[in-house]
Amino acid sequence: MNAGLISSRPDVVSDPTVQAKVPYFSQLASILNTGNNRPKLVTYNQFTTPLQAAINGVLSNQGSPASALSGVQSQVGSLT
Repeated sequence: MNAGLISSRPDVVSDPTVQAKVPYFSQLASILNTGNNRPKLVTYNQFTTPLQAAINGVLSNQGSPASALSGVQSQVGSLT
């Protein structure tokens, strides 16, 4: 808990004692139940590198989120 890591165990994130110490854990049970794993790609780096560059560009005000995601989609669309 002190490291800021997320437990993937439902019994831990649903524990009231744990939730009192880490309040956002109360939301994790539903996130863990409905979340999806990252895409299974042999060359995952070909996906994550453009995505990271796009996020950094948006955070540094070099473009809008919509245009950044559109650019990433055009780069990685053939990977899936």
